[in-house]
Amino acid sequence: MAGTIHSAHFTSRQFPISDLTGLIDGFKPDCLLLEMREDYLARGWLADGPADMAYCAYLAVDHGIPICGIDEWCDHHVEREDRMFGNTLAAMERQGGQRFLLLTGYSHIHELAIRLPGAAYTPIPASEDAMRRMMGKEASMRVPAGLPDGLRQAAERAERGETPFSRAWARSRRRLAEKLETDAARIAGAPAS
Repeated sequence: MAGTIHSAHFTSRQFPISDLTGLIDGFKPDCLLLEMREDYLARGWLADGPADMAYCAYLAVDHGIPICGIDEWCDHHVEREDRMFGNTLAAMERQGGQRFLLLTGYSHIHELAIRLPGAAYTPIPASEDAMRRMMGKEASMRVPAGLPDGLRQAAERAERGETPFSRAWARSRRRLAEKLETDAARIAGAPAS
């Protein structure tokens, strides 16, 4: 389980999005549990949630790693955390005894961590050295196939009112799609379009 900083990963020098790539590549999970709605994932809506979760979802697809959504929105914090924990256990049960990596916004980590000791799971701790190898300078930045288009499609759904996201959220997804395309072109050594 690792806490994330959502959209800030795309601008942070200390915790860049490549750190999440490093975690996924390093842990090699059999299933990725993400702070995304399962009903959206079932529709193929991989970018309708936090930006870092969309990045990880598309990266998982590139790697052939199954994804399960654990998020469920509601107005009450404790109820949401209870639902997310229930969804986590249900996803783990559906997938069977596999190696899971749970990625969620940092604010959810404490609530999930205090609930997990009562569940039947075995944590796989990572040493500080292993974490350094997975993250930081050794982790590579890449733009998963389909992510920029997925972000634009998510923005369109929000603008049509198919999801509860605001127009400002939609604009931020369009800007991120443009940034990722520029980054992909830079990484590939091609001029940005």
